[in-house]
Amino acid sequence: MRVFVLSVFFQLCCVCLFGQQVVDFLYDESGNCIKKYLTVELPSKARDNPLDTVSKTDNIGDVAISVYPNPTDGLLRVVVSGAEQHDFDFRLIDAGGRLLQQFRSRNEINDVDMTYYASGVYVLVLYVDNKRSVFRIIKK
Repeated sequence: MRVFVLSVFFQLCCVCLFGQQVVDFLYDESGNCIKKYLTVELPSKARDNPLDTVSKTDNIGDVAISVYPNPTDGLLRVVVSGAEQHDFDFRLIDAGGRLLQQFRSRNEINDVDMTYYASGVYVLVLYVDNKRSVFRIIKK
């Protein structure tokens, strides 16, 4: 019960600070309320500056890495520029820390298939010459 009360309190604080709420109800034919929807409308500044971007770019020395689209529906493209003489390793890890995919490549364009994974947050780690770059990936 204490956890529930703290959870409700935290949600109400977030709504009061960051947005406005709209409550909608769904009724059956008898007029009984069967579902309650809470919609939070974000301020215009939050809508104009989303948390997740369409692409993410990072550099490891002379190697440039781009990952897109993020969030993804399933196929994630990783473009590695300047790594013609380097092998690089990919590791896709889920939120629980399990290794889902691991492969080595020398190609400039690499596709990571996430089609059959559940929606959620994943981590893509790319190693080039014992240096790593970490990307947070959202699967819709």
